[in-house]
Amino acid sequence: MDPANEKHLLSQALGFLTQYRDALVASYSSIGKDGKLRLMTMEECHDDLDVVAIKDIAALNGFIAKLTNL
Repeated sequence: MDPANEKHLLSQALGFLTQYRDALVASYSSIGKDGKLRLMTMEECHDDLDVVAIKDIAALNGFIAKLTNL
């Protein structure tokens, strides 16, 4: 794959991962008094799905940061 296509593919993947992370954050957040999203803490998790979602968000944050710095 040539470098231009590789860069385009990486940019698309980063966009999709960011959208997925943003959707998870919106689903597992409440709106704070300041009007900003406040992500659920591990202590606020009600079931295993909540725990997995919060862990996925953390993993996605790290992965997105690494891809952004390539």
